[in-house]
Amino acid sequence: MTEPEEAFIPYKGLLPTHHSGEPSRPVNGSFLEDECWGMHVAILRRLALPQALIEMLDGATRGAAFPYKDLSPFLPSDVNELGVPERRGKWDGAVDGYVLSMPEECLWTTLRDWYGWSIPSLETVEAIRDRMGITDLLEFGQGTGYFASVLDASGVKMTTSECFNMGYDGIGVWRRPDFNDSAEMFAANPEKPVLISWPDPVAENVTLSLLRPGQKIILTGARDRCGLRPSVLQARGFVRDCQAFMRAVVPSMTGGLNDLDVWRAPG
Repeated sequence: MTEPEEAFIPYKGLLPTHHSGEPSRPVNGSFLEDECWGMHVAILRRLALPQALIEMLDGATRGAAFPYKDLSPFLPSDVNELGVPERRGKWDGAVDGYVLSMPEECLWTTLRDWYGWSIPSLETVEAIRDRMGITDLLEFGQGTGYFASVLDASGVKMTTSECFNMGYDGIGVWRRPDFNDSAEMFAANPEKPVLISWPDPVAENVTLSLLRPGQKIILTGARDRCGLRPSVLQARGFVRDCQAFMRAVVPSMTGGLNDLDVWRAPG
């Protein structure tokens, strides 16, 4: 007799610790080796998230609304009342007692692993659901599933897959992917628009090969640092939907706001 599968409960509140132990400090290591070791230890220990941020993000998966400006105190860079970066915040260079040259990266990695690269807010939901009129949406590369969970709670039917089914710790902690095989998801839903947050440049050709003729893609993230840049899409015959473009509606864990950029595949 097999054991019943344990119910899946998303992580909330305190972040779980990594299963593996902390690495030993390199003996006579180089500066780079010491830096990588310190970053690894800090990420394993998990920076404590402020309770207000935990409540705000967890509430979004139950349909609670919050404006993106409420996220600004918790983002890695200083932002104005609209969430737009103005200057880099000061940092003493230490996390958990370890001096790091990239402490903001450590914070960002922690938040990314348990919420996402992009953090949907009230403005994000209004842009996708109300202004774009989307009620049924695919997500390729769902990561933690947080983005999809927020849209689901807001009345947008989500169908998701993960790009590689591997990588950082938090894949699927909020919502398990509906498809383990992304090609199967695209083949079964050729008419539905696809949300892709922070497209991975490494997966660019794979992503383009999965899209069906005429399929719409909705892109967000720092477009100058992501895959599927406008020049690439234009060269492949994609057409930009300028009327559907939404400026500065998706908060990012790197600080500030990202756009929603909409394109249609050729054919």
